[in-house]
Amino acid sequence: MSASTLLRDTDPRGWQIQQVVTWDWHDGPREGVCQFSHPPCTVFFRVMAEQWLLGKFGDRLVALQGVPDGTLPDVLSLWGVSAAPHTPVWAPHGEYESAEQRARIEAGIVKIMESADPEVLVVRSKDFESFDEVWLPVKA
Repeated sequence: MSASTLLRDTDPRGWQIQQVVTWDWHDGPREGVCQFSHPPCTVFFRVMAEQWLLGKFGDRLVALQGVPDGTLPDVLSLWGVSAAPHTPVWAPHGEYESAEQRARIEAGIVKIMESADPEVLVVRSKDFESFDEVWLPVKA
């Protein structure tokens, strides 16, 4: 069963993340990979919009696309680790060790994005650890 189907058929308030690896961070995760323990699936995610309330970010609308099982270990290996140093959310940061490392990581991210299922779910979340709603994009 696809990640989109599993997520769509499960109440989002019951979703449980196992690990998030985010390579874009601004007051929270903006793009990366999330592995859920419930329902069991892995997704590529990207923030589409952020709510702005009285000078602070509020809820975020996040696009989710399923990626193949085994993607999370592949992502971790891009940074040379076998397990995320921080759970449930890890944001690798700092300077790249070399231009070669940067090129390898960026190529790996592109490969992950290219492997993503074309079906998109949009979810509302404040912190990417709890989820409130699932929205289905309108197909023209």
